Amino acid sequence: MKRILCILLVVVLCIGFTGCKKNGDDYVVPDKIMTTEEYHAALDSLLKTQNFSNADEAFYKKLDDLTLELKNIIVYNSNDLTTDKGTTYYVSNSGDDKNDGKTPETAWATLKKVNEYIFENGDLVVFERGSMWRGYLSVKSNVSYSAYGEGPKPKIWTSYDGLTHGEWKATDTPNVWVLDKKITQTDLGLIVFNGGENYGEIKRKKAQLKQNFDYYFGNSIVEDDGRQDFKVYLYYDGGNPAEKFDAIDLCMDTKIITNTAKGLTNVHINNLELRYGRGPFWAGWSKDLKMSYCVCEWSGGFASSVQPRMGGGSGCYGSCDGFEYDFCYFNQQFDSGVSPQYDYEDKDPVIHKDFITTNCLFENVEYTLEYFNSQENTLENRYENMQFKYNICRLGGYGFGTKASVSAYIKSWGHENTCYNSEISHNIFDRAASLTLQINGYEQAATGNNLSYDRIPELKNNIYIQKKDKKFAEINKTTYKYNEQTYNTLESLGVDEGSVYVYGDYEE
Repeated sequence: MKRILCILLVVVLCIGFTGCKKNGDDYVVPDKIMTTEEYHAALDSLLKTQNFSNADEAFYKKLDDLTLELKNIIVYNSNDLTTDKGTTYYVSNSGDDKNDGKTPETAWATLKKVNEYIFENGDLVVFERGSMWRGYLSVKSNVSYSAYGEGPKPKIWTSYDGLTHGEWKATDTPNVWVLDKKITQTDLGLIVFNGGENYGEIKRKKAQLKQNFDYYFGNSIVEDDGRQDFKVYLYYDGGNPAEKFDAIDLCMDTKIITNTAKGLTNVHINNLELRYGRGPFWAGWSKDLKMSYCVCEWSGGFASSVQPRMGGGSGCYGSCDGFEYDFCYFNQQFDSGVSPQYDYEDKDPVIHKDFITTNCLFENVEYTLEYFNSQENTLENRYENMQFKYNICRLGGYGFGTKASVSAYIKSWGHENTCYNSEISHNIFDRAASLTLQINGYEQAATGNNLSYDRIPELKNNIYIQKKDKKFAEINKTTYKYNEQTYNTLESLGVDEGSVYVYGDYEE
């Protein structure tokens, strides 16, 4: 009997652990948390697995344990930022915007105050642990943002509270409820119940609401015969949603962390929990940005005129120099986890330097690392020193991140991406809904497109887990299945070295 329970185990861990705890009530710090060195050693020890062994219960036990260890490192980190170059400003749910914000006793209260304040270079803004704000954080150059106090990470949730924002009322259609208040957004990409126990499936028309948690938003993008009342309609056969759920979050089409202009420089985001928006942190034409020990969950999924769900993620667009993610957790993300892209509206050459992702955990994300530069294959449009190392990536394209036909852990689409000194190594890629790798890198020649594997990131010392004979990789538009020939085929092409391949299912 094929063991599918291993997939369910990961999902249950996600729901029952950090991602879905209610307001941090169950925050209990483990007695022992791995060091970075211990985590790296444990991950590398799995590389000793025999190639194409059928992953058994013992293997998955080790993988589940290591996933939990990495999650503990991220969630329970208490190394909050400090500064000796500027002023520290404190923000607390018990604060007051009339205060000066310079001590915990005189803390500010709101994101509005933080977003409007004019900081000096080297200043630090810290949010009280255990507190929660609804809205977005607008960050400024040369200012960093972190936490203070004890307890769970401070929460910044870019969502309407579906229990207080309006009143749920029955409609004339059985089991269809309406939140009787207009939503002042162009789109509503996601509804989450009880912090992640369930989530809604968006529909284009009210007539399509047939199953629990199906919802329709009467806006200008997802239309129902041209009627736009900007209200939320939800199918639920268990009674009034307001009486059945402890939390209903209506996710706003807003970046959770944003900046108002190009050229963001020297910003560090640390130890925050970011939820329910278009994506955790986007910046354009920027330099020296870092996000560490942040929990980023339940974001993206916003509609277009063509697709009912698309868009979201974290990353940079346009030429960027230095963007680092270290020990962050990305869970239930529709679209990219992290992504360096070119600027659709700017025709200047795009060079991405030092886009670094290390020690992160990705679960239920559509594209884990999505990178694509201009379609033009020139040296002026390129990636330099893009590094993706020591990350655990599981169930890509499942959960809210489901888009099984095009999902991939490493996703470069059909763009002719030129990469120099770039590496994808020491990662775990555990079961993808579609592809594990989609990587393209061509070299133009007088006779046409010649394959050039020195133009793509170097792949080595990774662990690949997938069901046998399923699609595995698309390299320069050639597709390879996942079987005994996969390793030799990719290695002979010069695109993989020293990696381990195991089957994704095991006999019980």
